[in-house]
Amino acid sequence: MRKNRICTRKLCIIPILLICILSGCNDTTQKETQLEESSMEVQQTIENTQATAEQWAKGYGLPVDEKEQEEAETECSEKMELIQDIY
Repeated sequence: MRKNRICTRKLCIIPILLICILSGCNDTTQKETQLEESSMEVQQTIENTQATAEQWAKGYGLPVDEKEQEEAETECSEKMELIQDIY
């Protein structure tokens, strides 16, 4: 009778240990997934920043006053009308 109790206790401990081990593995997998996602976000942010820096270096998308923008558009339209006959 006493041997049966000891065997039963040992059998109860085994599933508990397995659950603890498996839950630890699952937690590690989730952390790795989160780390990969954050790494991808950082890489994407770096690429976006580099693209923006290249545009600024080329002069694209620079901030311009509204008045200057309107003057430039008007002037461009006038120049296009002048060379319209060529094309």
